Amino acid sequence: MLWKPWIFENIEFAEIFWTYAKQSPMYDKIMQVKNSTTDECRTNKLNGGQALLDMCTVEARDPNNYKNKFKS
Repeated sequence: MLWKPWIFENIEFAEIFWTYAKQSPMYDKIMQVKNSTTDECRTNKLNGGQALLDMCTVEARDPNNYKNKFKS
């Protein structure tokens, strides 16, 4: 979810992404998104990612989750 080199710097495999992005007809649009992304937006995405992980952890531990409820 957070491995988006057009949003975050120093992402694993970013160099591969940028190699192909530069060849893409969408390169200008990708750069427009990259250049318009604010630090506040990046922080919100990081916080949202953590919130999603937290929610998944709670759900996995819930004794009434789908897996536990319908386990055969």
